[in-house]
Amino acid sequence: AALIMIGLGYPGEITADPMLRAASGLAGMIPFIYLVGILFTEFSRVTKEQYKEVQGLIHAAKWLIVVTWCFYPAVYFFPLLGWSGSSAEVALQAGYTIADITAKVGLGLLIYAIARRKTEIENHRAA
Repeated sequence: AALIMIGLGYPGEITADPMLRAASGLAGMIPFIYLVGILFTEFSRVTKEQYKEVQGLIHAAKWLIVVTWCFYPAVYFFPLLGWSGSSAEVALQAGYTIADITAKVGLGLLIYAIARRKTEIENHRAA
């Protein structure tokens, strides 16, 4: 689904034609929504299977992914709002960068916190 999403959205990313960008972006939203739904569902399922002490962190990771992933389509459609030239390009790149940093670094820190908390719990229970 991720490969299909990228394949459908990429033509719109590299064109100056607003109609192609809109059509490409909307087509790419279909696998995007599917992926976000899978992530949300699986995080919800996994949360219930974890120690109570880490469920809040996993819940936070779920929402971090869903919210930050939603930046991508919003940023993708910036050029369709009438932005053009260097302002549009800066807005696109800044938006994608903010989404990337938040999604990847933020999620990495949450995963580290989850692993650390689980290790502490398991070490305490083994002692």
